[in-house]
Amino acid sequence: MPLINKHSCKGQLPMVFVQQLFLICLRYNILFKAKHLPKTQNHLAAPLSRFQIHKFRHLLPASMD
Repeated sequence: MPLINKHSCKGQLPMVFVQQLFLICLRYNILFKAKHLPKTQNHLAAPLSRFQIHKFRHLLPASMD
């Protein structure tokens, strides 16, 4: 989350991503923050991060297809 919320990181390669993302956000007036969600509240990200695509699609609301 420090990468997203502080717009900075120690690694050179991730910093290139952060700089590009930050410039795009400035251009389009976008503001966002990352927030940690406990595993029990993060039902969509858990199967997606484990490549359980079938389970992810089952949990995904129809409006987000």
